[in-house]
Amino acid sequence: MTGRLVLSPFTGSGIECLQNFQFGGAATYAKINLSDLSLKVKSTGMLDTLRNIYKLGHDTKFGVIQNVEDRWRIGGEAAWAWKSLACQAEYIRLTYTSLKPAGSKAQDADFFSWHVSTLYFVTGEQPTFSKGTMDPVPLKSPFDLSTGNYGAFGIAARYDHFKGDKDWINPVSHVSVEEADAYSLAINWILFPMHRVILDYTYTNLSDPIRVRVNTDGSVDYIDKENTVTLRYSINF
Repeated sequence: MTGRLVLSPFTGSGIECLQNFQFGGAATYAKINLSDLSLKVKSTGMLDTLRNIYKLGHDTKFGVIQNVEDRWRIGGEAAWAWKSLACQAEYIRLTYTSLKPAGSKAQDADFFSWHVSTLYFVTGEQPTFSKGTMDPVPLKSPFDLSTGNYGAFGIAARYDHFKGDKDWINPVSHVSVEEADAYSLAINWILFPMHRVILDYTYTNLSDPIRVRVNTDGSVDYIDKENTVTLRYSINF
């Protein structure tokens, strides 16, 4: 069961700086089986690896989980754009209820995350929002080498925070952290409204060390921070 509601209370009000202000919320509910209990939270640099910043599955520090009841996901969001500036924020709470390990009492597992981001177009484009998402940006000068136009350029910044349930972390396994903070800077080059190139740098700070490898001599390497640079070409349909 899912639901989402987004409101734009100032559309058509005549207040220019609030025309593109939106806020809303969403919720999902599911009655799940043990086979559906598989939570893996990754940082930017872990997307194509087996590593995670938090992992919750059948095996925990309490033993094998024998029962789980529900999964709730509740979130709030806000977005605002004015002239060449766009800002977004989102908060999410995820809860698994009545997780019961063998030989222990049942308890919930709670997870929280939130982020804020901002994007500014140095070439003067004006972003807009509808239904909680950013519309394709209308370009002043689409990419065309014959006329000397290079599209639009935007500078973005983002902060992400994750908090995992410490009661389900096995401290000796080093596969989960209680908190993580990520700071990102990015350059957006939009050639056409649906085509863009994004160069992104993200620094992630972990509250606990994560095991990354076991060496041939038996020693173990850990990380508690991560620096990631990504370059991607995006096409939106």
